[in-house]
Amino acid sequence: MSRKTPTDVLLQGLEDLAEQDFKKFIHKLPEFVFDDKPSIPWSKLEKADRIDAARLLKEHYGQESAVAVAIKIFSTLNLNNSAVKLEQEKETGKKIQSDSDS
Repeated sequence: MSRKTPTDVLLQGLEDLAEQDFKKFIHKLPEFVFDDKPSIPWSKLEKADRIDAARLLKEHYGQESAVAVAIKIFSTLNLNNSAVKLEQEKETGKKIQSDSDS
């Protein structure tokens, strides 16, 4: 079984969103400040697909924080099932990673 990186988990979470929910997510991102980092500018997001969005989140917030940002935005948008699923995947990925490090 191959390990899932936080970026893999994030991309899967974005791919699981319905198109309209993904558009809402992208629309919310430029308004979102996390850990005192400024938000991602709309100019970088307006034509972003899911892969672009995952890459931008990772580059802007760091690999671990990118998943946390997505979870918070999912919750803000009342995409609670998506938020819970992403949180579970994140925790599973951490467990798999720590088990393989042993």
